[in-house]
Amino acid sequence: MSPSLWFANARILDYIRKRPSTLGKIYFDVGSEERSPRKVRSSTQFYDMQLNDILLSKGYRAEQDLLYVLEEGAGHNEVYWARRLPEALTFLLTE
Repeated sequence: MSPSLWFANARILDYIRKRPSTLGKIYFDVGSEERSPRKVRSSTQFYDMQLNDILLSKGYRAEQDLLYVLEEGAGHNEVYWARRLPEALTFLLTE
């Protein structure tokens, strides 16, 4: 939930690009009002959208084994994560 993909100059994205796909479901999310440590609006969303595109290119299927959620107006804290948790668990724990 709300991954910090910006960390270490977003090197995690290159790592994921190079790794093979694995079986299973992936859920990740971001709030539209989250900021990177540099306080740049939408920078976290930019990296999340990149991750979503990378995973789709690897064969993950949107809303079948990959769910990316962008919550409008949400920040980066437990209140917003708690609101999204039921959807995350439902997606991850159902076939």
